Amino acid sequence: MPSPRGTKAPPPETAPVLMEGRNVEVVFSSGGGLFEAPNELRAVDGVSVRLRQGQTIGVVGESGSGKSTLGRALLRLLPSAGLVTFEGRELARDAAEMRPLRRRMQLVFQDPFGSLSPRMTVGRIITEGLKIHEPDLSTRERDRRAGAALAEVGLSPAMRNRYPHEFSGGQRQRIAIARSMILKPRVIVLDEPTSALDRSVQKQIVDLLRDLQARHGLSYLFISHDLAVVRALADYILVMKGGPHRRGGPDRRHLRPSAGGLHPDAHGRRARDAALSRGGGTDERLSGFRGKEDAMTDDSKSAPHDRRRDSNVVDQRHQQIDPAGKDREDPGETGPHRSQKQPGQTPEDPQNKP
Repeated sequence: MPSPRGTKAPPPETAPVLMEGRNVEVVFSSGGGLFEAPNELRAVDGVSVRLRQGQTIGVVGESGSGKSTLGRALLRLLPSAGLVTFEGRELARDAAEMRPLRRRMQLVFQDPFGSLSPRMTVGRIITEGLKIHEPDLSTRERDRRAGAALAEVGLSPAMRNRYPHEFSGGQRQRIAIARSMILKPRVIVLDEPTSALDRSVQKQIVDLLRDLQARHGLSYLFISHDLAVVRALADYILVMKGGPHRRGGPDRRHLRPSAGGLHPDAHGRRARDAALSRGGGTDERLSGFRGKEDAMTDDSKSAPHDRRRDSNVVDQRHQQIDPAGKDREDPGETGPHRSQKQPGQTPEDPQNKP
């Protein structure tokens, strides 16, 4: 099956910043006792990122590199340190204070079956958020909104009375997207939304996400290890990799290599090249950038490795993919990460097209 194709036009440089994280950190602790300090793992260490309206940032990397942890930290779904703002307002760490903002910041999970309750009809699943954020809506109005949300993602409104097990994997992922869209969000974190789908269905989901973004001006943080999907949907790319800690700054100069800085390792370079290349070869647009990396000093290439952090670090390269064939850098920033394991892929039923 062919991979998803095409590229996304970047948003204008004047587009407002919807979400921004500065020096975001997530630390997991385990063990410890009366006379023993707990073991700490810095899964996300000093990461800064900026998401504009209409922008899609693709986050790629190996399993365990911190992709999902970063997404949840930006949504304040995990205990984290650092400043996170949304629409110019600092996000609180208190769940009650965050509740009014939840409808504008949504998350689509990786497993389209595990994220849907098997005991609820599709209509109830989709309208569950409306009961929290719009409790005064009548049952008739909620039902109407559920039908409209299903139609928007390419499913029949009559399907709202069925249960999740009656749908294919691609259809279930469309239902998960409809559950987010019914609340009219501005930012959606897509955590591996196509990894459990075959290529033909992946292409349909990518086309659907593009259409929804164009219609509603959505901003996506798209997490994936599938470079073909990221290349088709994202206009900026963050490569998350293993290596020593490298802290990025708030402006563009921190994204450029310098003699005293740490350069991407071979994995990060290959991932970025593959993500930005339209064909099977190396993208010629990166040749000048790569030359600067190779010219770095030996000292910068042999920086010590902190084993306690389990070598899960990011080198973020916000390479903006321009349809005209030119790359521009975005004022984003970087740091180290760690994330969830990826479950095995589930084959799609060819007879149940989404």
